[in-house]
Amino acid sequence: MKRSHKGIDNQLSFCEQRAVRRRKSAAVVRLSNVSQGTEIVEGLLLDISARGMRIEAALPFSIGDAVRVDLPGSTVLGEVVHYSRAGTARVEVGLRFGLFVQ
Repeated sequence: MKRSHKGIDNQLSFCEQRAVRRRKSAAVVRLSNVSQGTEIVEGLLLDISARGMRIEAALPFSIGDAVRVDLPGSTVLGEVVHYSRAGTARVEVGLRFGLFVQ
């Protein structure tokens, strides 16, 4: 993403402009939309930070939904703060962490 400030091009990506750094990933995770009562499906963890994560999955989402994500060694409950289509059957979802369970 290109942004300009007083005629100077700044080519930092959106992730690099965040207060908390995100780490890219390509890990397979298991998740379910608790708010909508969906079954557990596999998704792709795209990136993760101290405050949240971005996942691609074939599930329905709405802003504010509670989502359970099973990671190796722990389970995370998060809230949907962003979602967009990532193809015909998949959605990219941004989650803000709520609770960690081991």
